[in-house]
Amino acid sequence: MKRLKKSLTFSIGLLCFIIGANNAYAGYYADQLSQCLVKNTNEEDRKNLAKWIFSVIAQHPDIKEFTSITPEQQKAIEKTAIDLFARLITQDCKSEFISVIKYEPEQGIFISFKTLGEVSMMTLMSNSVVQEAAVNFSEQLDSNGAIEKLIEQTKTQ
Repeated sequence: MKRLKKSLTFSIGLLCFIIGANNAYAGYYADQLSQCLVKNTNEEDRKNLAKWIFSVIAQHPDIKEFTSITPEQQKAIEKTAIDLFARLITQDCKSEFISVIKYEPEQGIFISFKTLGEVSMMTLMSNSVVQEAAVNFSEQLDSNGAIEKLIEQTKTQ
């Protein structure tokens, strides 16, 4: 039970996808919970979740200087995320959450909340201003054409 609590805290606390690559694969119950979490969140929920993720990452000493989140704003962001998580696991997806705890506790919770985090971030990434920034980055990244040349070379091999 202690391992389960640690896994759950880790999964929800860091929202899993922040960690990066994970070789875990979703089992049946994790897949059901993932679908339920996504189905039961709307665009506003996903934006609020992305705000929370951003606010957590912004606490890193190397990034903190680029943000101006006040302690009051941080508390409000956290409360919104806590309320969302509580609603999802105790109401909207309660039975799916219980099944994951019973049958796939090690990876199921991790994978399910990782999926929700990814979907939440995609909601932000679909904004036209954000997409324009990504395009600008891409154009600058290959300003000398080296990547395009490399891609062309792989086509001829």
